[in-house]
Amino acid sequence: MSRYVAVLLLSLIVSPLLGQSFVEYPIPTPNTAPEALTTGPDGNVWFVELRGNNIGRITPSGVITEFPIPTASPGAFGGIVTGPDGALWFTEQTSNKIGRITTSGSITEFTVPTASSLPTGIAAGPDGNLWFAEVGANKIGKLTTGGTFTEFPVPTSGGNPGGIVRGPDGNLWFTEFGAGKIGSITIGGSISEFSIPTAMSSPHQIAVGPDGNLWFAESAANKISRITTSGVVTEFSAPVTNGLRGIAAGPDGNLYFTEPLAGRIGRITTAGVITELTPPTANSFPAFITLGPDGNMWFGEASSNQIGVLILQDRAIIAAVASAAGAGGSFFKTGVQLYNAGSSTSTGRIVFHKQGVSGSDSDPSLPYTLNAGETRNIPDLLPAMGQAGLGSADIVATSGSLPTVVARVFNDGGTAGTAGFTEEIVKTASALAAGDQFAILVPANLSAFRLNIGVRTLGSGAALTVTVRNSSGTVVNTLTKSYGATFFEQISASAFLGGFSLSGNESITVRVDSGNLIVYGATTDNRTQGPSIQLGRKLP
Repeated sequence: MSRYVAVLLLSLIVSPLLGQSFVEYPIPTPNTAPEALTTGPDGNVWFVELRGNNIGRITPSGVITEFPIPTASPGAFGGIVTGPDGALWFTEQTSNKIGRITTSGSITEFTVPTASSLPTGIAAGPDGNLWFAEVGANKIGKLTTGGTFTEFPVPTSGGNPGGIVRGPDGNLWFTEFGAGKIGSITIGGSISEFSIPTAMSSPHQIAVGPDGNLWFAESAANKISRITTSGVVTEFSAPVTNGLRGIAAGPDGNLYFTEPLAGRIGRITTAGVITELTPPTANSFPAFITLGPDGNMWFGEASSNQIGVLILQDRAIIAAVASAAGAGGSFFKTGVQLYNAGSSTSTGRIVFHKQGVSGSDSDPSLPYTLNAGETRNIPDLLPAMGQAGLGSADIVATSGSLPTVVARVFNDGGTAGTAGFTEEIVKTASALAAGDQFAILVPANLSAFRLNIGVRTLGSGAALTVTVRNSSGTVVNTLTKSYGATFFEQISASAFLGGFSLSGNESITVRVDSGNLIVYGATTDNRTQGPSIQLGRKLP
């Protein structure tokens, strides 16, 4: 049951990160100490609570649900990962178990054969099994999705394996915290070990980099290091003296790491240039970090009991964009202006998601580059992309901040001019979430005006309960609806209501049961073809 929810030591250039910001989301249960986290198959971020005895789920817009673990005080989690079966798998150090949780919250636990093995990091292998590090037993474990264990001893006594990841060569790569080595194990169980030049560096987490190498954090040596699949190690000194821990590849060709005691997030390029940024909450102890479904870096703040997000790809949504013929001889277009209010160049993309299918960041897009103070005009957005029809658009900033955006949807009457409206831009964090409700008012005269209803979901999809009341307030229709991730449609009000016929002046109340979305009512004058929009805002 869920609750609320060859070795080279390089000198580096160190500077603050620019054009990036943070968001933090408090966890409902106090003092849970969130640590390891990963992106799940459902488009949400899943995390473990060191002291909260829960597995947590957080949507891209910050809605948190917690699922209690059956074993009391399993403690000291070291990892969580999406398994080959579409469930999330996690380690329980204190209780010596591996846990499995479905995206709906059902938990199963499996006991590791070796007592006091202290399972830590976990990864999905290329063989369809789960592989994990046993820091207490000095072994690498393998677990089938059916619950069968196999264990492989690490050759070096006291190696104490911790972090583990599937490598680009088809092997599993792991850190040996106690021996100062990096290990590699084939799916047949053959282990190779590689020494790190800095003695007793205590390597912690490990990740695959965008360059096809493995990257890891040396917590005792304060270095971020790279190892090739042939075992060549390069070390880069970090500008801290008190520990490094988590590391993950970002969407921008860099890697991001955590500095728990310093309370910072660091970025390192594949050439070894390091920059740092401090989250808003001081002394938050950021421990683990992962790439989220939204293209940003998500991390657990163990001391401040929050989930933090480093915004790399700031994003806003134009709920509806069109270049299409409408009823009564109308033809609707979308004009967009972009303005860079910053003092440096900003770049990004406008991504078009077509109606009726779940979208992705690989959908058709139009890149933009704006110099400081520059305004760009796109008279008709979709043809500029080589597209037509109806859908929604995401504005994604890849450097600098999001531009100021003015979007105008209009009926192009040719020599007669245009009739339209300026459409409000919605930041993803402002989308409606579970528990929110809002109302769309139906035009009083449906012979003079037509009403369409548009829906755009975020990465977790959405489920709704819809209630129709007549002008007197009596409920005349109720139905439920559900949508997939990054899905857009704009359909007639009758179709939205499952065929229910409206007479005029009704209210349509929508309650969000799960997920996140934008909903609007689009009213068009049947005589002039002039459009307007009611953008859904949550009711008090």
